[in-house]
Amino acid sequence: MKRLKSFFGIQGLIYLVVGVLLVVFGIQSPEIVDDFNIYWMMTASSFLLGILLFISKKGETAAVFISRIVVGGVFIVSGLIKANDTVGFGFKLEEYFRAVSLGEGWTMWHDHSLTLSILISGAEVLLGLAIMLGAWARVSTTMILIMTVFFAWLTNFTADCVSNQADYTSISRKIASADDAFLTGDFEKGAIAHERMLFKYDRMGSSFRQKLSWSVEPRRTLDVNNPDTSLILRLQKEQNDYTSIQESLNAGDLAFMAGDTASGKVYWENAFSQFDNMPSSFTDDIGKSIEPRRALNILSPDTSLIKAAFKLESLSFYWECVEDCGCFGDALKGSVGRSLTPRESFYKDMFLVFFVLVLFLKQGSIEINNRNEDAIILISTLALVALFGGGLFGWWFPLVFTGIAAIVSILFKKISSPGNKQVIILAVLMAIMSYGFAFYTYTFLPIKDYRPYRIGSLIPDKMLSAEELNAKYNYQGDDRIEGMEYYTNWLWRNVGTGMDTIVVDTSYMSQRLWEDSIFNMRYIAIDYDGDKHVLKTGYETKILDFSMSQLYSELSDEAKLQPAIAEQIEMNYDPGYGEDYYVMQRQSDQKIELVLKTEFKDSLYPTFDSTWVYVKDSMVMLTPANNPSISLTNQMLSSEKMLWVISYDLAKADEKKLEEMKDVMVEAQNQGVKVAFISSAGMETVEKLQDRIGFYFPYYICDATELKIVVRSNPGMVYLEEGVVKGKWDYNRIPEIKDLK
Repeated sequence: MKRLKSFFGIQGLIYLVVGVLLVVFGIQSPEIVDDFNIYWMMTASSFLLGILLFISKKGETAAVFISRIVVGGVFIVSGLIKANDTVGFGFKLEEYFRAVSLGEGWTMWHDHSLTLSILISGAEVLLGLAIMLGAWARVSTTMILIMTVFFAWLTNFTADCVSNQADYTSISRKIASADDAFLTGDFEKGAIAHERMLFKYDRMGSSFRQKLSWSVEPRRTLDVNNPDTSLILRLQKEQNDYTSIQESLNAGDLAFMAGDTASGKVYWENAFSQFDNMPSSFTDDIGKSIEPRRALNILSPDTSLIKAAFKLESLSFYWECVEDCGCFGDALKGSVGRSLTPRESFYKDMFLVFFVLVLFLKQGSIEINNRNEDAIILISTLALVALFGGGLFGWWFPLVFTGIAAIVSILFKKISSPGNKQVIILAVLMAIMSYGFAFYTYTFLPIKDYRPYRIGSLIPDKMLSAEELNAKYNYQGDDRIEGMEYYTNWLWRNVGTGMDTIVVDTSYMSQRLWEDSIFNMRYIAIDYDGDKHVLKTGYETKILDFSMSQLYSELSDEAKLQPAIAEQIEMNYDPGYGEDYYVMQRQSDQKIELVLKTEFKDSLYPTFDSTWVYVKDSMVMLTPANNPSISLTNQMLSSEKMLWVISYDLAKADEKKLEEMKDVMVEAQNQGVKVAFISSAGMETVEKLQDRIGFYFPYYICDATELKIVVRSNPGMVYLEEGVVKGKWDYNRIPEIKDLK
């Protein structure tokens, strides 16, 4: 028991206890175990390190070596994946730094997301190299601990957000179900829904309950055996009143902004009246929105004050959860078919925390590698990088990068003397490698593209499901593509024992349990809103939201005649309604009158004696024509040769680069290549650009988020042949016409 007197022996014992607890939790609550089994990997790491730290001093040394290999290798590969796509990592940070993702306090970082992306990705690679080489132990282990704990907190918060969002939706359904059951006298069904509502509400985090407390807390007091239906009806009316007031205020705001004072006045007065007659728990929140508007001159309100006034939020889940892990997620989708869930990402971070804590607490024993340590740690780290980077992600660059770093380190140590100067110069060399790669991919494009629009991809196929691909290519037998299959845990209660049990939805359906009289006699359904799990891994549709469209007014006459487009026009285009008039002028005083053609009489407007003179025909549109968006996705992806110029954010695009791209587009058109300018900007913005730089090419609208996935450069160019991506270029490497092949 000498080891119990040692600090690291106690650390080992704590790890072992944690490992045992993780096993118990995993067995008692199997739903917490993820589909990738990262939970059990985390558990195994706790046992492994715990045993090594507990048994002996040599075990401590082994634990440090293993931790350096694991942490160094994982940080290098993970950092390079982020550094490979700094722009994409920046987009993911922007998502996190929204008020609805992490809270108001994080929005200050939103505009610095790209800078942070480069700093973090480069630092992650650099710290991984430092751990591998044994350099800057105090700084590197401290920084790695801070980063790992922060990302563990972040992924845990996001995982909680996702689970609470699911609970929010389920609770809303349970409230509606319980209310309907109680109001119709089905107290047993109402009691079950009421019980599940309270169970899920009570397990929600306090910050996620904010839109539910008004609804749940009053219902908590209901006697499920004799519920107060007047309370239920009052709460339902309050919710309807809130929604009605919100809609009236928003409609009034829009009307005033458009200059329609009469309509705005009606909408606002309706909202004010409803508010004044609403004895509700909502009145405080609604008052924040009502009173600033009531104080305005309703006959001529200041629109700037309307914009600044508090707006009511809809009664829905406030938070917008970030549900995948960005570049790392893209890489996993490209290799194993799906990203990590936030909970799986949290387990991954906690897996690392066990190793990082060993390094942090043993930082005093870590020094620049000697020859023996180089032989063990460098070779082992390279093996892990090969397994992790090449084996899992199909990307061998991390192995090459790490190998070069190892060789540089070994050679430099041979030609330099040990000491601070050696460490500083080595740090500079590693920093140049790490940040040099990050700046390269920021300046150009990722060297490894995991997204579904990468070179060689047939985009139309990426938009199909497994079944659609099987049908298209007539895949049979072993050639068939199997789709991803999921199952959901449903909760049923034994009416005799009162015990709850899980019934998997796929089993319920395959065994046709709804027809089983014995099952139906013994069990009643409690909750269909269970956890979703992967039943069988397989193919998932890679592109879900890609759509390119043009406004009707921008369509060419040739395009309008195509059957598929003509069908859309017939469904969506409204030419409007107008009436035909004659424009008549009286000669005596030059007065102009519009005369409806159907009401024109020669006797009232004589022209034979030149009293009145016909000027022209005119049409007055009573209902203007609309200008719908017409999808041209299939046409664009079936063109023999197509060159796209893409700007996902036209306001931030470099117009000089667009002018340079214009020359290539003109030459491509002359050689029979169809060209398209694609952005998410409105037509007014595009027309101003066209006038400024003469960028008169067919314009198509596409969602900005999807365009960011297509090409990271703003602007960027993509060349396709019959839907196959043949080339992609950033604005720093604009192609010549001979490159379009």
